[in-house]
Amino acid sequence: MVVLSSLLNCNDTEIFHTNNGVCGIFVFGLYFRKKDLIVLLKKIISVALFGALGGIIRSWIQSGLDAHTGTLPLALILINVIGSTLLGCLTGGFLTLLDTPDTLNVGLTTGLMGGFTTFSTFQLTLLNLFKTGSMVMGIGFILVSTLLSIGGASLGQWSGTKLLRYYRGSW
Repeated sequence: MVVLSSLLNCNDTEIFHTNNGVCGIFVFGLYFRKKDLIVLLKKIISVALFGALGGIIRSWIQSGLDAHTGTLPLALILINVIGSTLLGCLTGGFLTLLDTPDTLNVGLTTGLMGGFTTFSTFQLTLLNLFKTGSMVMGIGFILVSTLLSIGGASLGQWSGTKLLRYYRGSW
């Protein structure tokens, strides 16, 4: 607590080593100046909040669709394709067009899209398909998910670039 209060009372360019009045902090083997630490904390909070929102949205969509699709993991495929498309659009130019700050960018891409899509659930679903002897469905799940997600990311990147060029003129 003493380190934190000392850090908050320093100017933005010093590094804290001991009690000599120099500001900064040593975290995970790295020294951070006060302003760098504040930026990092803002990004972490943004990722956490948007990640929670993405996970909630995924859970809501998946629980609604799973009730209608049975053992076929269509909900997970749809979620990952939508997420890949949106991430492609965001990184393809939409965030540049909106001129959003880095804190919001990392929250939307790593947080929201990372929380919405899920590689671990993909792997668990695949493992369960293989465990139940559904080898053909498992291989189909891999192919359909991967190809549609790559196609969605490509479509998103293309549309994000088109939006950026349309509103900003061609570069």
